Amino acid sequence: MKLRDVLTAWQVPGGSEASFSVEQQLSVLLQHRKREDRGKGMRSVLHAAFSVALSEYCLEEGLPHPGFVVLDTPVLTYRDAAPIAGASEVSDLENVLFDGGDDELLSGSVAAAFYSYLGTSHAGQAIVLENQTPPHVDAAGCSVIYFTGGIGTGRSGFYPPIRMS
Repeated sequence: MKLRDVLTAWQVPGGSEASFSVEQQLSVLLQHRKREDRGKGMRSVLHAAFSVALSEYCLEEGLPHPGFVVLDTPVLTYRDAAPIAGASEVSDLENVLFDGGDDELLSGSVAAAFYSYLGTSHAGQAIVLENQTPPHVDAAGCSVIYFTGGIGTGRSGFYPPIRMS
């Protein structure tokens, strides 16, 4: 399944166990838990992975798709995994799914793997809007554009400023 491949490439714990549920409404499941039952960081990552996987599936199968995805803060809200008492290996940390708050614990390498995948393996174009500086991705055709928020210094935002006369 394409979604499993994407999540595994992004190093999301349990990515190889991803599936869909079509009961009542479509939902992505990771380790038998619905996307909506997870913390905001994992929900964001799963939404991004679904969008990327769907675009790749459509492109590979010759199905209609614009050939690009736009992802809004896909990896900003997750927290890096913190050392946990008794967890001596990465596999121990991968078994920790929820910290009781609104964020789930993910490997610190998820963001780097996410950007690397989009830069080197994704068949289409990806536009990622993020509130923090992404990790460096050394891939042809990838560029980072900083939005300064102010007119006159760099690029102010995604849309050009409207000049009032």
